[in-house]
Amino acid sequence: MTKLTRKQVSQIVESAYERGKELDLSGSDLSGVDLSGIDLNGANLSGANLNHASLYAANLVAANLFRATLNGAELALAFLLKANLNRAKLVSADLRQANLNGANLVAANLSEANLNEANLFRANLFGANLSGASLLGANLSGTNLSGADLNDNNLRGNDLSEANLSETFLSDADLGGANLAGANLSGANLRGANLGGVNLSRANLNWAKLNQTNLVGARYNQATKWPANFNPAQAGAIYEEDHDPGNIGTITPPRAT
Repeated sequence: MTKLTRKQVSQIVESAYERGKELDLSGSDLSGVDLSGIDLNGANLSGANLNHASLYAANLVAANLFRATLNGAELALAFLLKANLNRAKLVSADLRQANLNGANLVAANLSEANLNEANLFRANLFGANLSGASLLGANLSGTNLSGADLNDNNLRGNDLSEANLSETFLSDADLGGANLAGANLSGANLRGANLGGVNLSRANLNWAKLNQTNLVGARYNQATKWPANFNPAQAGAIYEEDHDPGNIGTITPPRAT
């Protein structure tokens, strides 16, 4: 397969837009090519080789990157809203501050990727491999992380409110101070994880594995669900009637449900 240059890609883009046709770059070899800032809105890049390519601040909104390989690619500040990255390979990719709002990352390999301050609001990362990935300051609110590998990850202070973390692997992960309000953690593996000071109001921890989990200072309320026979107060968690900072009332904790 002949490797395309940026000039050739630009010509293909211009031609497709002029003819009103789909921008089809599926299976293309774009490895190492500088495509920073390029407009690939809605492009078909399925199966493309983008290893170590630069897509810095590129427009990839609604692009199809199914099974594309982007190992070591530069995607910082890229626009990937509603992009299809199902089963894409993004090992060690740079996705700092990338906008992945609503993106499909099912079963994607993001091991060792840099997702610092990325927007993953309502993105679907079901079964994704995030081992060794950096997610500092990333927005994970409403994100589907069910079955994802987040073992040993640093998620301190992250917004995971309303996130789906059911059956997620979080052993030895650091979630200190994170917002898990309304999150679904049913069946999650939290062995050895740090949940100190987290917000667990309305969170569902039914069937979660909490062996050696640090819950000191974690806040929960009447709507929080715990594994059967688990005593959150004994584990150091704090019951709050209302987590509204302006109206916090601490009363006798209810029995675990």
